[in-house]
Parts: sequence; C-alpha cells; structure tokens
Amino acid sequence: MPVLFLPLIMEAQPITPAKKPWYKRLFKLFLWLSGSFVFLLLVLVGLIFLYEDKIKAYVIEEVNARLNTTLYIEPQNIDVTFIRSFPRVSVEFNDVAALDAINIKNRDTLFSAEKIALEFSATDIFKGNYSISHISLRDGTVAMWIDKKGRDNFHFLKPAGNDTSNSNVAFSLEEISLRNVDFQFKDARSKTKYHVHFTDVLLGGNFTEQQFNFSTEADFIAHEIKLDKTALFAGKKGHLQLEADCNTESGTYSITSGDLKVGALKLKLSGTVNDQPHQLLLALKAEGEDVDITSALSLLPSSQQEEIKDYESEGDFYFVADINGAYNDSLLPDVKADFGIRKGATITRKSSGVTLRNVQLAGKFSNVKGEDGLRLTSFQANTEQSSFSGNFSMAPFNNPLYEAQITGNLQLSELQNFLAIDTVESMTGAATVNLNFNGKPGHSGSLTANDLRAFKSSGKMELKQVAVKFKDGTLHADSVNGKMDFDGNNVAVQEFSGRYGQSDFVLNGNVRNLLGYLFTNEEQLVIEANHASRRINLDELLADDPQKSAKAQNSEYKFHLPERVRVVLNTAVRDIQFRRFKATSLTSTVTMNEQQLAAEETQFTTMDGAVMGALHIRSGRNDSLLITGNAKLSRVDMSQMFYQMENFGQTPGEEAIVDKNIKGKITSDIEFVTVWSNTLNMNEDKLYAFMDVTIDQGQLTDFSPLYSLAKFIKLDDLRDIKFKTLKNQIEIRNRIITIPKMDILSSAINISMGGTHNFDNVVDYHFTIDLDELKWKKAKDAKKENSEFGVEENDGGHRTRLFLTMKGPVDNPDIKYDTKGAIQQIKDDVQTEKQNMKVILNEEFGWFKKDSTVTGQQTPKENRKDRKKNEEEGKFSIDKGSGKKDEEEDDF
Repeated sequence: MPVLFLPLIMEAQPITPAKKPWYKRLFKLFLWLSGSFVFLLLVLVGLIFLYEDKIKAYVIEEVNARLNTTLYIEPQNIDVTFIRSFPRVSVEFNDVAALDAINIKNRDTLFSAEKIALEFSATDIFKGNYSISHISLRDGTVAMWIDKKGRDNFHFLKPAGNDTSNSNVAFSLEEISLRNVDFQFKDARSKTKYHVHFTDVLLGGNFTEQQFNFSTEADFIAHEIKLDKTALFAGKKGHLQLEADCNTESGTYSITSGDLKVGALKLKLSGTVNDQPHQLLLALKAEGEDVDITSALSLLPSSQQEEIKDYESEGDFYFVADINGAYNDSLLPDVKADFGIRKGATITRKSSGVTLRNVQLAGKFSNVKGEDGLRLTSFQANTEQSSFSGNFSMAPFNNPLYEAQITGNLQLSELQNFLAIDTVESMTGAATVNLNFNGKPGHSGSLTANDLRAFKSSGKMELKQVAVKFKDGTLHADSVNGKMDFDGNNVAVQEFSGRYGQSDFVLNGNVRNLLGYLFTNEEQLVIEANHASRRINLDELLADDPQKSAKAQNSEYKFHLPERVRVVLNTAVRDIQFRRFKATSLTSTVTMNEQQLAAEETQFTTMDGAVMGALHIRSGRNDSLLITGNAKLSRVDMSQMFYQMENFGQTPGEEAIVDKNIKGKITSDIEFVTVWSNTLNMNEDKLYAFMDVTIDQGQLTDFSPLYSLAKFIKLDDLRDIKFKTLKNQIEIRNRIITIPKMDILSSAINISMGGTHNFDNVVDYHFTIDLDELKWKKAKDAKKENSEFGVEENDGGHRTRLFLTMKGPVDNPDIKYDTKGAIQQIKDDVQTEKQNMKVILNEEFGWFKKDSTVTGQQTPKENRKDRKKNEEEGKFSIDKGSGKKDEEEDDF
C-alpha cells in the first residue's frame, strides 16, 4: 500500500525554485535607479537645451515687469542650469547691478552681485509655467538710503495690482538665501547709519501665502551701527535665530521664539508687530538674563572702548525691556526697561589691581508720559579701604528734575588707581562725602547759567591729609585738610588748609556759584574768605616750570589772572619771598574781578624797614599787564634794597650803583605806572615812576660818577662819602632817570648834583663842589684850571665852589667845567618837565584826573583859588579810574 501510493504523493508536492542572492537584487535596483536618473538627467538637459532661450525670455520679461529700477546685465551673463540647485532648475544672473529706484539726476548703485539665482521646479518646464520658489544672492552689496526730504532709493518693486495673469512666470517664494552680502543703510533725517556684513542668511516660509510660518537664521558682522554721533557694536559678530507666525492679510507678525547674540551678549526676543497703514504697532519684549558685565560693556560706543580696555569684570548684568505702541516717522512706541548689576559683581583695573567689590546697581528707564525718566534707584560698591553708595534720577525728559545723592568714605589713592585721572600722577589721603544735589534746567536742551543758579546742593565733605601730585612737572599739594558745607549753589569752607610746594595756606570763607562756574563758560565764581599763610614762595607759584624755580636767575615765569573769578580776600602772610626779595608780616585786602587785581591797604616789613601801599594789576591786550601802584617806604635799608631788588635789573658788569656802593635808611613816597608781559618782563619804554626820597645815615662807597670826579680834582675823600640826610624827588620816564638838584653834605666834602642817567648808563650830571679853604688849596694844587673856574663866596667861612659837568657813558664820562647858573636851570627844567609829563599822561591815558594842577591847564574855567591850593599842596597821585571799561582802554 505505501509503495503503490508513493509516486502519487511525490508527484503532488510543488517544487520550490532556487532564490537569487540579495546583493544581485540590490545591484539590479541600483541599475534601474541609475538608469532612471541618467534618463531624467538626459531629458532635463535636453529640455533645458530646447527651452533655454524661452525660459530666459520669460524670466527677464517678468523681472522687468516687476522692477521699478534699471537693471544692468549682459545677455551672455545669464545661464540656465540645474547643477548647483538640483532637483530645481536655476536661472542665474552673473555680474548684475541695479541703480537707485528713484528719479534723480545722479543715480548710484542700489545693489550689485556676482550672482543672483531664481530657482523653480524642473516639472515647470513641462507645464510651460514657471513658479519661482527660491532666490539666492551671492557676493553682493546693498546700499539703501533716505535723504533729508524723506525720499528713499530702495522701493524697487512696482506697486501691486499690475495684471500679470498672462505671465508664464510667477513668484511662489519658500526660501531666500544670502551669502557674503554687504548691507548699508543711511537715514539723514534721524542721523542713523547701519553697516552689517551678512556672511550667511537663510529666510524660510511660504511667502506667497497669506498665513505662513517664517523662520530665519543669520550670521553677520556689525561693522557699524551709528545713532547720531554714537557708534555701537563696531566689529562685533552676531547670530540671529527667529521663528514667527505671519499673517500678511492682517499684517500681524508674532515672534514665537527669538535669540539674538551680539558679541558675547545674548538676548531673547518675543512679541508681535502689526503692520498698519502708515505705522507699525509694536508689542515686543527684549530680555537679557545673566549677561556678564564684560559682554555688556563691550557694547558701549567705540569712542569709549579705549577708555575701558584696562578694566575687567565678573558678575551678571540684567535688563528687561517692553516696547509697546505705534512707530513711524513721527511716533515712538512706549519703552519701559528695568536693568542693573546683581550684588557680588566685581570690576578690576588690570594695570593697578584695584577692585570694586560687591558692585550693585538697579535702575529703570521709561519714556511713557507721566512716568518717563531715567532712575538709578541704588548703586553701591566698596574696595579694601573705601565704600560708597547713592542714587540718581532724571525725570521727566522734557523738563527734567535732576536729583543725586552720594555717601562714602574714600581713600583717594584707591580712587586714583582705579580711575587714573589724566592730569594727576598720584593722590593720597581720605575724603568723607555726604552730598545731595537737585535742580531743574530750562527747556533749551542744555544747562544754562540760570539753570545752575537754581541747582541746590546740601551736605558735607571733609578732607584729611590729602596730597595730590600733578603731571607735567607742576607743583603738588599736600597736607590738605578741611571741611566744606554745601548749601544751595554755595560752599562754606572751614579751616581749609594745605601746602602747595613750599607755600602753605589756611582759608575760611565762602565759595559762591561753584556749579555755574564749573559747568558753564559764562558764570562767575565768587570767593570771599580770610587767608593766612606761614610762607608763600612766589618763585614756585609764578614759575612756568616749578621744578626749575630754585634757579631763580634762570627761571621763566607765567602770570595769568583767571577769567570769571571774583575774589575778596583778607590775607595775612608771615613770610613771603620772590627771588631775592623777602618780606614778613604782610597784611592786605586783595580783590580780583574781570582780570583786574587790587591789593589795598598792604603793609609788610622788609629790609629792616616797613612798606605800606597799594598795587593794581590789569590784564591788557597781547598778554600784557598794566601795573600801577603807590608805596610808602619807612627806613628801609638801602644796601639790602639794592641786593633784594637785584640792583634793579642793571646788566652785570655795567652797573652804575649796586648794593655794595650805598648804605643808609631810605624813607620815600613812590608812585609808579609800568607795563609787563605775562612772563614778567618789564617794558622799559612804558615805565613811569616818581619818588619823594629821604636818605638818612647815608654812605656812598666807590660811586663811579663821584670816583670820576676824584681823578679830575684828585680828592681821595670822594671814594667814601658819608652824609647825615639827603632829600630829593626822582623821576623815571622814557628810560631816563631825572635827578633834580640835591645836596650831599658830609664831613669830607659838600656836593650839590643833579641831571639825568638813562637805562643805557649814559649820564648828564652837573656838580657843584663846595670846598673849604684847606680843600680848595689842595684842589688848586691838583689842577691849575680850578683857580680859573672856581668861584669864591664870602659866607664867613671863606668857601669856594667849583662847577663841573659830566656827560657820556658812566664808565668813561667827559668831565668839563660848568657855569654858575647850570644847577638852577636843571632844577627849573625838571620841575617843568614833571608837570608837562603829567599833562601828557592825562591827555593820552586819562591819568592824574584828581590833580587839579594838571586838569587846570586843560580847563581854564577852573576855580583859581582851588587850583592855587592844590599847587601849594603839591600832591602827586595816580587816578585809579572810574572802573568803566571804556575809560580804562589804553595802548598797553
């Protein structure tokens, strides 16, 4: 049974064929796909070859129909390809440029590019209608602008509404890409400028739909973002990644996520923009959390980057800004921002190592009406030895009230090492500060004098052992101590003391209008104080280079009366020095106003005597100084006077009389007018002085004019003449010293002399030598001519007078016999010349107005009785003027 059915069973079972290996099947699929791809490529190449000209014509026609500007491109620079854009076909424009989209005379380039590609699907070739879905631009520039009239050059697309239904080309954009594109935008109305280089930008979205999702990712370099004169972000690299929901029908664009990075600063962006006719409605938020301070500081204007490059910081800076409202050419949205630095931050100056620790700042900004202003609600920091805190506000912006408060204990060495003040080399000491300021300026947009008068200050400042060393070789101040009470716009100074070089000072008084003087160019600073000093070294204070002031003979000086400073100072100085001059116990009332200084009621002790008088200095044209004054000398030692006055500027080796030649006590009334440069060089041509002189206990030793007489009449007694009293009136004018007749009565010989002695040491002297019988006999024996020219006078003493003249250089004069009447003539001539000179100065400069002997010659109607009285009194004074500027003008 089984045997019979076995063949049947075997015949009924199917036979399974052998399977091919898997790699053979895969290879077959690859061949099939490759063949299909090659076939498609061949078809695509063929279609492009067949339809290239038609595609170019369609695209160029559509582009020209849509553009509102002139496009420059050579036909041979248009290609149709699919190699770089496969599977899309691309129409590429090479070396293309377009002019400004505005009808003006001199049009420039709006944009240019090495390549612009318009891409569409390959299947569009079969359809005969081309839908541009992708645009790319490579290696190009875009230069957009708005001029002062509001015209722009970038509306290059023709207005919508043109009938393009019959066109074979349509735009159905889904992606726009930019690579290596330089973008510039200038707005002359708002004085803004943007220069950004886009290295890679990709914009995605179905731009032809009314509602679509938009995304962008961009890498860029911000070369310059300039708002008016403030430049930001110079050279900073940036990255933007943003997604938004767009509704072109309603004009609403909602940012669903946004991240902006500029340099090391990262911001999050969110909110909506609603594009309405003639304006944008904004509801945006920009948020920077945990931004390190270094990154925030890196965004400061480029002009300030150099100033902060020596600083480094650690800590977090934060801000949150809400922007809401309409924006167009005339409207700005509302902006509210909170910002600050979290406590614990540090700022270090790298070069000095000084660190501000625990830096904390909190502030608010708003431009919302009723809330607008900038407010630093608190700031504080400390160093190892210093601490300070305070606040500041400026609100509202249209008519702000400024308020500030600062409290601190400062070590000035740390302050200098942290701030590095340009004009200061070093600073030490301590300052305690507790100050408040507030004030409201006007509506001019800048602070005015009236604004600053209205500013108020209150509080105190105390300085302890402050020392400041200035750069450029100037003197340094040290041991500065004092208290200052601020009240309104004034400062009360209490025991404000210190040293400046070898000089010291103590001030007690008031400083008025300090803010007005510091912050305007027209307000005046007023100082009313009592001043005391143990020592004042004018060599240092007036030296152009104080470091060289010790070499008094070689020092260069600079004297300048400051502008806009009025001073009333009651001063007392124990010791004062200038070059060789020294004085003690000086007191004076010093006033200064409008670059005119007056020292009234001045008195001091010097050269074993006393001096009283007044001095007036007025800044003139060409950096000149008009100096007038009067002085009363009382028993001043003449030898010391010549020495301390450096022999009155006589050229060394050519002196006529120096400190070694003269002794005695001088009492004198002096009036003088002179002109100096601000480097303290006197103009000798414009010196006038009149001196009423009395010399007691005098002695002339080796006085060269008399020594010359000695060799003429051979009298050794002329080498050393002592006299009890000498009186005379001496006048200096036009570089000539005029000496009326004076009698030198001594035990050795009696001499009367007078004449002139100019600044070049040329003399014209007349002498009368009064000889007793014994000396006359010696004179006749010395020179026989004396017998002929000597005149005998019977005065009971058998005395004889010899008249001589001396003319020429003082070191080699020409001496001759004179007539008897010469001396009297000199006296009369000098008196006349004195009066004539006063009249001339009155006519030219308005001086001597109070001297009726002068004005009487000009006004015949003057009361003769008063004129005679004034002539008898013989007073000599210099009128200080009425104080009016026009009356004080002169040729100095």
